[in-house]
This record gives sequence, structure tokens and C-alpha cells, in this order.
Amino acid sequence: MVRRRWRSWIIFLSCIGVGFLCFGWKQELDKEFLELDTCPACYGQTLCHDFPLLGKHRNKASFIELDFYSGLKPTKLVNVKNVYYAKWGHNFIVLKKLAHDSELKEFDQTLCDAARTLNCNVSEALVKLMNESRMSMGRIVKDEAIYTEKGTGINSRTVVEVIRKFPKLFQKSEVLQCGQNSSIEYLFSKFSMLHKGQDVIPSFLTLLAVNPEPIIIMSFQSSYGGFLPMLYGTCGRIIAEEYVGVTLAHLITAQWIIRARYALQLLTMARDFSQGRFRLYMTDVSTDNFAVDASGNVKIIDVENILMVDSEDKALDQKESINDGFACRRCFSFSYEDVCTHLYADHNYFAVCKHLLMTFLKASFTLLHHGCIRNTGNSRTS
Repeated sequence: MVRRRWRSWIIFLSCIGVGFLCFGWKQELDKEFLELDTCPACYGQTLCHDFPLLGKHRNKASFIELDFYSGLKPTKLVNVKNVYYAKWGHNFIVLKKLAHDSELKEFDQTLCDAARTLNCNVSEALVKLMNESRMSMGRIVKDEAIYTEKGTGINSRTVVEVIRKFPKLFQKSEVLQCGQNSSIEYLFSKFSMLHKGQDVIPSFLTLLAVNPEPIIIMSFQSSYGGFLPMLYGTCGRIIAEEYVGVTLAHLITAQWIIRARYALQLLTMARDFSQGRFRLYMTDVSTDNFAVDASGNVKIIDVENILMVDSEDKALDQKESINDGFACRRCFSFSYEDVCTHLYADHNYFAVCKHLLMTFLKASFTLLHHGCIRNTGNSRTS
């Protein structure tokens, strides 16, 4: 047994050593890490001045710096989600690349394939697609004017046209699954008003294709701010977000009454997201995707997987879509078509009750037919 432990430690330390040899020691927040060369096919550049190697004339105390663990290059071997923890002044923040490295490469390749250019430069490819879309709309825009205009109707139509002409580029974007142009136009209008930098259209399109989390946060912060993390800004292919706190996955062993308070907040979130003009339906609910801040508030920290339905669409079925769970008794399943085509849906309640609370509250609750829960025992310490 002792030998086995020693062997495990030797293998672990050897892997760490190889990692240091291959990658070096310290991860710098430089242009290569931020992938600034991909801009304007990036997330924006609103926060670049707060990175130490890019904002040399600012107060060093205000710079963004990776924490010790995230600052070690070999940790990239296990950091497949590309999430890094950092300090910004006196605040702890999270830096996200919003996709795995392989997914970002796949996006770049798809973008170049759509642009049909040899020796493709992604920073030019996206602009080419936008120009093609403008031309098909009967409007040719020269030079950089196509992506420096902000908040105009023609820009909104350009976005819709790019998505229509190049669907493969956006096929993995969950927020577009319901296919409502009004939702796209709403998201773009909010993004263009709040995005402080230039290159509004390419930044919006890139985020929409790779991971729309920042767009959703910016669009609904004023409505559901209590349930969403604060977005601080972007630089290249990095976004900076509020560090909320520990995830629910780390709180499963907390006292039952504490978990019950968090459960109530999750149900309130499910209710609020299901109301308003634009319904937001969560499609990836797990204890890893929700966190609790220092005040005990539950927030969703992975906002990528959201379905969006415009309730003012006259074509929607007025009846409520009810998920009876019969498609998969032991897992979370749903129909995109049912959720997207109905004015009302119990989807969020079903998702939270069956897929989240049954894990988080464990044996204290059981699922009823339509996503409801009831107490099945007198235990308060399960």
C-alpha cells in the first residue's frame, strides 16, 4: 500500500515537472494569451487597459493579475474549461475564454471555411462575411464603417443577415435555437448600447457563435441582476466576470435548512426567468453552474445554455408546454420544439426540481408529475 502511494506521488510529481518543462512557469496575461490578434473576431477590448502588459501607464495597483494557481502554466493541462481566477485591485474576479481551445480552433476554421479565403486570417474573415451580407442586402459599406456604426437599424439587420447566410457558424448557439429574429434584434440592441468599445457587430457575432454568456448578462442584468454575475469587460478572447463564490456542488453537505433557502432562490429564479417578454429557459442545470455569494444569494455562473423565447410572437401556442418526464425517468430531457413554440412552459421548474434539487436536497424531496416537489420525510438533516 505504501509503495502504491509513493508510485502515485512520483507519477504526479513527474507530470508536474514535465508540465513546467513544456510550458514554463508563469502564465503572462500577454497578447498571445488574450488572442488579441484575432480581433475584431474577438469578444471586444473594453478592459485591455487594465492588463499589466497592455496598460503600462496606469496605476499598477489597478491591474488584473492571475492568482498563484491560475498563474502556473502547467495548470493548463487540467484547466480544460479555460477558466482562470484573478485579482483586480481588491476584488477577486474570474477570467473566462468561454470555450475549450479545441472549440475556439473549430470556430476559427468554420469562419475561414465560410469566408472561402486562402491563408485565412480570422480577423479579416469575419469582416468579409459581414460585407457579403451587406452586399446581399443591397448596401456596400467600405473600409471599417461596417463595424464601427452603433445602434442603427441597418446594423441589426446585418447581424440577422449574417446569421441567416452562415448558419453553420452559429449552429451550436443555444440562444438562437428558437429562431426568432426579434430575440436577436433585442440582444443586439442591448449589447450595442452597453458595449463601450468599437467593433460592436463582430464582437457580438463572435460571442453569439462561441458562447453568448456576456450578451445574455448584458441584456438582462437590469431585469435579473440578482441572479446573474457582474460582467466587468472584455479583452481579446477573454471576459472578466465577478467571482460569485463557492458552487452548490460544494454545499451539498450544508445544513438542510440552508440548502432549503438556496432551493427557494432557485425556484424564484425559475419563476422569474419564465416571465417577462423574453422567457429564458435554462438547459444545463447542475450544482456546478450555480454559486452562492457572501450574502447568501444564489447566482447562475454558467449562462451559456439558455433558450430565449419572445412571448410577443403571435405564432406561439397559447397552451402551456408541460414536461411530464416520461421521455427519461432518470435523467433531464426536454423538447426544443415544445419549449420554443409555446407561450408558457414549465421547463425551468422541471429543470430545477428534477435535475438540480433532487441532487442538492437529496432524499428529502421527491419529484411529482409536473416538476413539483413535496416533503417525504421528517428528517431535517438529510
